Formats: sequence, C-alpha cells, structure tokens
Amino acid sequence: MDGETPGKGANGAKIFLLWRIVMENNSATLLDIVNNLIALQKEGDYWDFKCNYNKNIDLMFDIICMANSLSSSDDRYIIVGVSESDGIFTVTGVEKNYMTQANIIDSLRNMNFSSSIPDIYLSKIEINNSNIDVIKIKNSQNKPYFLLKDYTRDGKRISRGVIYTRNGDSNT
Repeated sequence: MDGETPGKGANGAKIFLLWRIVMENNSATLLDIVNNLIALQKEGDYWDFKCNYNKNIDLMFDIICMANSLSSSDDRYIIVGVSESDGIFTVTGVEKNYMTQANIIDSLRNMNFSSSIPDIYLSKIEINNSNIDVIKIKNSQNKPYFLLKDYTRDGKRISRGVIYTRNGDSNT
C-alpha cells in the first residue's frame, strides 16, 4: 500500500481502518526511534544528524557510508533538521518538501555503483512543530557499495573503488 489509501468496496471500511492503524503505527514507530536517538545526544554507527541538506555530493557520501556500516542494526538513519552546538543536539527543522525520495534515488542511480544502489526511504515527520526528514537506509546483503567511476560535484569527489563506511559517529 506504500502510503496510498486503499480502494473502496464491500470491505472498504475494514481495510481502510486496518490501513490507517498500520500507517499510524509505522509513523509512531519512526517518531519514537528518532526521538530516542535525539535523546541520546550523540551520533552513532547507524544514525547521523544533519542541520539541513548540504551539497548533493555530501548527502550521497553519507548514504554510502551508512549503507556500508557494519552496525548490527537493520536500518540506518540520516535525520535532517537536527543541529548540534557545543555537544547539544536540538530539533531545528528543515524546509518542508525540499527533498524528495525520487531526487535522492535519481542521484544515487547517476553515480555508477558496482552493483545495485543502496535501498533508501525518505519519511517526513514532525517534532515540536518542526519538519524533520528521515532517510532510512536498509541493511543489505549487497555490501559493499562502491563506485566504478569517480563522482565529482562542487569540487568534491567520491573515488571509484573505495569502500567508504561509518565507524562510530564518523564517516571514513
């Protein structure tokens, strides 16, 4: 169903109610996860906070590092709209509808990966009346993710053949 409201019919009301419960539970679960990660007041090997969307190449680099993380977590998270100052992480929000899942996937597809691209999902949630984007990167058996050709944008480069990953709270 992927975010679409189910159709109507003889059992339409029951299906819609079930769909609504599933969607609300999925949203609540992600909201709980993000709130718990913010409460830790640090970054880790499967989550990273970003104040806003920086240059496209920086986001692609972050996604590759998270996708290659050896964390035992099934999902990895890039949470956009959380800033850090003096070691304190605070929800600041991000411009609503600035980035779309399609934009991110198109950028990944244009990078010439050795095999498939990382499996990502973009969700938009609200915390303290602020819009937060959560990029979820699924753990995969397709690791390692690396490029067959250099990817250069805005004076930065992601080099071909290099396996970038996340070590603790740092991309390497």
